[in-house]
Amino acid sequence: MPTDLRTLAVDVLDQAVAELFAGDPSENGAVLARAAEDWPGYRKAVESVLGTPTWTGLWGAADFPEPPHPSYWPGCSFRLECRRPYRLAHWSPAVTVRGAPTSC
Repeated sequence: MPTDLRTLAVDVLDQAVAELFAGDPSENGAVLARAAEDWPGYRKAVESVLGTPTWTGLWGAADFPEPPHPSYWPGCSFRLECRRPYRLAHWSPAVTVRGAPTSC
């Protein structure tokens, strides 16, 4: 993991992703705890460049934004079945653009 999260945010601004995996189902709790612990640092680094996100939350939120294009992130049915992406921060453009996210 980079020691300077601001550098990570600037270098990978188009898609800042952190993935953690369990080797065994018994490790799931530890993986989720580690992700919750690391998330604020990643988000803070990106906020230092983009400002406060328009939306942030977990996979099961009723107002989770749906992708403007299927290649951006999985849609509602996949997300509800697989809980992925588990957590998301989304920044809307300052002006209305074609393909803006909607709710599920």
